[in-house]
Amino acid sequence: MSSSLIQHRKKQSQQRSKNVEVVVRIRLQKDLDAARSGTGFYVDKDNYQKMLDAIIAVTGENITAEELTEKKAERIEQLEDRMYSKVREFEETVVFQKRFGLPCRWNFQLYSN
Repeated sequence: MSSSLIQHRKKQSQQRSKNVEVVVRIRLQKDLDAARSGTGFYVDKDNYQKMLDAIIAVTGENITAEELTEKKAERIEQLEDRMYSKVREFEETVVFQKRFGLPCRWNFQLYSN
């Protein structure tokens, strides 16, 4: 290779490095501005796409992050309902055992929602 070609490629490489630095600074500035304003957070397009690809890979569905969040919230609500139902069932069992003088291994104060 000629020395002029090597110098040209070196300059191109340096320019690409400067461009990358500028893009990183812009992304960081957006992140910082969002954090300071308290309005949310910034996710650049590349990272957002990677996040969506990961969601699709895990769920097998083409859904947005917002839709996934809604599904997770619904699932949490279902599990909470089930948990409170089990707690009520347990409390009723303890009350039943105490009412009829059956042995009860649990010695604690019952609580309710």
